[in-house]
Amino acid sequence: MSVVIVMPSAPAQLTCFWPTVLTVRDRRRQDVALPQSARIGGPPMRGRPDLILTDFASRLRCKTSSSRSSTMADSPVASYSKTQIWLHWSIAALILVQFLAHDGMEHVWRSLRRGQEAAAGDWPLAYMHVVLGLAVLALATWRLWLRGTRGVPPVSGLEHPALRLLAQATHFAIYALIFVVPISGAAAWFLQLPGAGLVHVVGKNVLLYLVLLHIAGALVQHFVLKTDVLRQMLAFRQA
Repeated sequence: MSVVIVMPSAPAQLTCFWPTVLTVRDRRRQDVALPQSARIGGPPMRGRPDLILTDFASRLRCKTSSSRSSTMADSPVASYSKTQIWLHWSIAALILVQFLAHDGMEHVWRSLRRGQEAAAGDWPLAYMHVVLGLAVLALATWRLWLRGTRGVPPVSGLEHPALRLLAQATHFAIYALIFVVPISGAAAWFLQLPGAGLVHVVGKNVLLYLVLLHIAGALVQHFVLKTDVLRQMLAFRQA
């Protein structure tokens, strides 16, 4: 007499990795009537236990799970996560400090390019500029990774195509420059590349205007268009 033990199946999202398992013990006297397609490794051998995996239910559950996962991936998130909000304001604060305290770096860079000795008081500011620039690069990489893996809320309240295109273009340009500016600055500082220094200065100035445009757009959306974009970025809660 064969004894069939049916293991409980896992939740729907894990059924692709947890098919229903039936263990048949003591097959010496008779066989269990199961379809040949349900057996793994061919016909069972007499006199030893055999492991049989039935894939009918698991295949059906896998299709259901895949469709649910696809639906969840296609649906946009409702709000920013706590980490995304923290990264946004941390990067903004570091960029503000970089703009306000860049004189020391400029003095040291010009002195080095002219073969002169830089003032002792400028070196701490120059080193701070380098460290904060690398911090911006690291946080921007983290933020971009979260944007790709978790997603961001869709832009709401911008019905006009031109405004929506302007907002998307501004975001793309800011994302690009928060990578280009610190990378070019690091190349100019560590590798002594004058061309990279020029890219750094030009990118820094363009980034300044884009940040001002970004702030103006956020204020217009909040006070004029009455959207929740600014409130989402000010709400320190985890989505």
